[in-house]
Amino acid sequence: MKLTSIFGGKGREREKFSPEFIKEDLIGDPSAAIEQAGKELGRLAGMCSEMAGGIMDMFRRKDPDFLHGLEEAYDKIEFLHDAVYEYLMKLFQARKDSGGVETETRYLTLLNELKLIASVVYRDIFPLAVELTEKDLFFSPDGWKQINDYHFRIYSGLKKAIEGFFENSGEKAREVTEEKMEIVLLGKQLIELHIDRLHRGLKESLETSAIHLDLISQLRRVNSFATDIAYIVMG
Repeated sequence: MKLTSIFGGKGREREKFSPEFIKEDLIGDPSAAIEQAGKELGRLAGMCSEMAGGIMDMFRRKDPDFLHGLEEAYDKIEFLHDAVYEYLMKLFQARKDSGGVETETRYLTLLNELKLIASVVYRDIFPLAVELTEKDLFFSPDGWKQINDYHFRIYSGLKKAIEGFFENSGEKAREVTEEKMEIVLLGKQLIELHIDRLHRGLKESLETSAIHLDLISQLRRVNSFATDIAYIVMG
């Protein structure tokens, strides 16, 4: 499998994909428009969450068709992000007063964080899975379990942050922010454990070291963006 074969053909799915909730004829009715924008944003958040949730499947399945599907998913996310952003900009311009601007600002902030998460998954983590697949490499059993557990904690936090945003739950948001330092420290611990395996000369660890360390770093970035979503709720 070649990297170019996975990345090729970008954009072909867009003609089959479009927003479901935002409507141009609602721009003149800001209250209705912002409600629909929120629904569309929820749809986008679900897509980004699903993409983040499937990170380890990229490495587990080592399937070119599965990786190709991720490319199409990112293309849709990028398209929907741009559509929601343009819609919110039109809403800002159409308003004759400042009412509702706080909600639109929160939506724009979330929109940016979702784009950053999807970008990390697609532009930074996806190539690592491609490299692992092309070279037919495998993580060590211990390393694989540790990084899977790490991903699970980060993904759980992301889901909670998104739920907290749409439920306006300060409790869920606080739970996410309080775990941030634990996630950082756990990442450092995983690096130390990986280095120990290198010292012991484990073949899988030696072969996948660069991928393993980069993956930990990128997962930590996803957690940072999830925490930023929680901070939106907390103000």
